[in-house]
Amino acid sequence: MNESELRDRLRGERAPGEHQAGERTWRVVSAAHGARPRGPRRPPRARVLVAAAAAGAAALAVGLTPAGADVREWIGDRLDATPAPSLSRLPTGGRLLTVANDGAWVVESDGSVHGLGAYSEADWSPRGLFVAATRGRRLDALEPDGDLRWSITRPAAVGRPSWAPGDGERVAYLERGRLRVAIGDGSGDQLVARGLAALTPEWRPGPGHVISYAHGDRRLVTRDVDTRRVVWERALSRAPVDVQWTADGRRLAVLFADALAVLTRDGRVASLRDLPGGGEGVELALHPSGTKVAVVMSAAAGDRVLAYDLDLRRSPPERMFGGRGRFTGVSWSPDGRWLLVAWRDADQWIFIGSTDVRRVAAFSHVGELLDPGGEDSSGFPRPAGWCCAG
Repeated sequence: MNESELRDRLRGERAPGEHQAGERTWRVVSAAHGARPRGPRRPPRARVLVAAAAAGAAALAVGLTPAGADVREWIGDRLDATPAPSLSRLPTGGRLLTVANDGAWVVESDGSVHGLGAYSEADWSPRGLFVAATRGRRLDALEPDGDLRWSITRPAAVGRPSWAPGDGERVAYLERGRLRVAIGDGSGDQLVARGLAALTPEWRPGPGHVISYAHGDRRLVTRDVDTRRVVWERALSRAPVDVQWTADGRRLAVLFADALAVLTRDGRVASLRDLPGGGEGVELALHPSGTKVAVVMSAAAGDRVLAYDLDLRRSPPERMFGGRGRFTGVSWSPDGRWLLVAWRDADQWIFIGSTDVRRVAAFSHVGELLDPGGEDSSGFPRPAGWCCAG
C-alpha cells in the first residue's frame, strides 16, 4: 500500500474516542471561558482573533485528553509507533509532590516523574530537601529521589504528616487523634496533645515551633510544642474543614463548609465571610503572597474554585474554574502565577494562570501515569505540595 492509499484509508476511518475527545475539550474550554471576567464587547475583528485562539486551545486540549491519546495510539498501531503517555513540562518551575492510590510521586519541572513508594499521605520539608510520608504505622523521611533517611513505627496507624517551615526541625503527625512531634532527624518523638480532629496540623511560620490544630469539632488550639504552652485557643460555632497559616505567620485562614474566616496571629477574628450557596467548602490553598486564598466548593452538579482577596473583606469572590465531577485538590505554584486543580472526573490536572484566568493548560492521562494500580477514581492523584521557588 502506498502513502496515498494509506492516507485515503485513514481519512475514512473514525478514530477511537473521537467523540469523547470533543466532549473533554469542550468542558475545558467552556469552563475557562465561563471563568474569565466579562468586559465590553469586542469589535468583530477582535472576536475573530479570540475565536481563533480558542480553536488553537481546543486543538491543544484534544492532544492532551485521554481520548486524544487513543487517537495517537490508533494511528501508531497502523504505522508501527505507539508513544508512551507522559506529562509535559510544568507551566512554571518547581516540583510537585502528589499522592494517589498507588503511592506518592514527585513530578519534576520537565514533566519527568519518579515514585517514592506506597505512601498514603506526604508533605515537603522546607526548600523541598526531604519528604515526610506515612503508610500504615510508619512515618518515613525520604529524599526526593525516594532514598530513606529515617523512619518511626508506631503501635497504631499514623497520618497527616506536617513538616515545620523555617529550620525544618520538627515533624508533626497524628496517631488515633493524638498529636505527636519528632525532631527533624527522627529523634525525640513525643506526644503533644490528644483529642484532635482528623485535620492536618498547621505550623505557624516564624520563631519557635508553634502549631495550630482542631481539638474535637468545635475548638482551635495554637500551641508551642517545645514548652507545651497553649498560645491561644478559640471556641468555634461549627466544625472546620481546613486551616492554613499565611507564609508570614500573620493570619490563619479557617475554612468551614459554609464560611471562610481569617484569624489574627493572636487568635482574634479579623473577618468572617459566608460562602455562596449551592455547595460546600472542602479545601483551601493560600497564595504564596498571603493575600489571596483559593477555595474548592463541592456541589452535586460539579465542583468550582473561588478566589478570595484577604485584604478586601467585602469584595466578592473571583470564579477561577468550574467543571462537572469532583476536584481532589488544589495547589499554588511557588511563584504564585499558576493554580493547579486536580480534576478527577476528567482525568486531568488543570493549570490556571492566576493573573489571567483565560490562560489554561492541562495534563491528561494523570490517573494512568501516577495511579496505574488504582481500580477506581477515588484515589485520583492529588497535589500534596508544589515546591520550591528557584
